[in-house]
This record gives sequence, C-alpha cells and structure tokens, in this order.
Amino acid sequence: MKKILILFGIIISMNCSAQKIGVSFGYTTKSYIPIDFYFASSSGLGLKISLSVDTKKNTEGENYSSTINWDAFPEDHKSEGSYLTPIDFGIGKFFDQFYVFGLIGFSNETLYRNCFDNFHILGENGNYYKLVEGNNDLNYGIEAGYFKSNINIGIIYTKYTGLGFKLGIYIGD
Repeated sequence: MKKILILFGIIISMNCSAQKIGVSFGYTTKSYIPIDFYFASSSGLGLKISLSVDTKKNTEGENYSSTINWDAFPEDHKSEGSYLTPIDFGIGKFFDQFYVFGLIGFSNETLYRNCFDNFHILGENGNYYKLVEGNNDLNYGIEAGYFKSNINIGIIYTKYTGLGFKLGIYIGD
C-alpha cells in the first residue's frame, strides 16, 4: 500500500509540473480495452498508469457473489472460468513527436461460476453467477507511439493483453 501511495505522490507532483497530460483508449488482440493516463515533464520524462478491461468476461445473468457462497448450490453450477484485470505502470521518454514506455504491473485474476436455478427464483430467468478473487500475476510490456496536433497514436504489447492499438488526446506542448 505504501508503494502505491508513493507512486500516486510522484504522479501528482509530476502533474503539477507536467508539460503534457493525456488520456488514451484502445483495443488489443486479446479483447482488452486499455485506458491510459499519462504525464510528461518538460525534460521528456513520462509516467503513465493503465487499466485494461476484458470485454469477454463470459458471465451470464445477475451477480450473486455477495449473497451466495462460492461453493453453495453445486447442483446449479453449469460452467466456470476466469478473466484478468491488468493494471500497469509505465516510465518512458517523450521525444519531439515520438514516445516509448516500458510497462510493469500486475494482473488481478477473477474466477467466475455461471449457474442456473431450475426454479427461476435466482437471477435473470434462472441465470446467475458468482465471483471470487484469484491470483495476482506479474504483467510487463512496451508501448511506442507518435503524437502531433494534440492527438497520439500508439502500439502496445503486454504479456496478458497482447498486441494493441491506441488513440488518445493530450494537452500541452
């Protein structure tokens, strides 16, 4: 927790002296949508934080995680799986119209169980799911891109999200 607070302190102090502040969105080959916030100082040093959202969670019905135990009603279980939520931090360099970032972070695994209630008491027409936290794993990657006229275009690759394309805007020189 202390490390995260220190990182946010660095980001906030960088924001106060940032020459560029931006946001970008994209899509990756493994069906993730990365959402990035980045800051660049006048010296060209850049920091960023990225959250990637999985678009293929495969959960069905209503979420009953807070009311039904993970192992309750085993006769209702019809399928299960997992999905990841990667959170990455980056440090990089901004050049004249080009930038590059090294990324490191973690991927939070969430396990799910799709269930069906034959009596249609639970969920949407009997469909409901349960979630439980899984393991965290190291995620790493690289990003490079081009920016001009307050628009940036980038290519990203990370271990869990795969290869992706990003488009964003920034404020500053």
